[in-house]
Amino acid sequence: MKQGFLVSLLACVLIGGSGFGQTSATVTLNSITQTEDVVELNMSSDKPFFIGDNRFVLHIGALHFLRCKHPEGDESKLTFMISEEEFAALRDGGDITLVYGFYYTNTQMDGEGNQAEFTGTNWKVGKLNKALLTR
Repeated sequence: MKQGFLVSLLACVLIGGSGFGQTSATVTLNSITQTEDVVELNMSSDKPFFIGDNRFVLHIGALHFLRCKHPEGDESKLTFMISEEEFAALRDGGDITLVYGFYYTNTQMDGEGNQAEFTGTNWKVGKLNKALLTR
């Protein structure tokens, strides 16, 4: 019984930790498009995004966004959908950070700190350039 528990625990640690190797991936904001009243921020990674029980959260400045999808099931692409009002409220040049996992402490940041302050596996994507928006 004890040996079975230890094997199960070891398997959980090894499988659960597999997503943390993704921190070396490069995540890029490729485009910003608007269709009707939704703005889509289209990102890609040079490695497939981790698929698991947690969610990706996009932080731009002091705001965070949860609605996302993998277009056409492509695990190396991630699209966040935000309203045009939310997009208008974003500061041009704001820091963009992608975090795997929703952490309350991350939502309380003012958006002016550096990436090291984020809890969880995260990627510094760059600065928001609103001029990328195409309609």
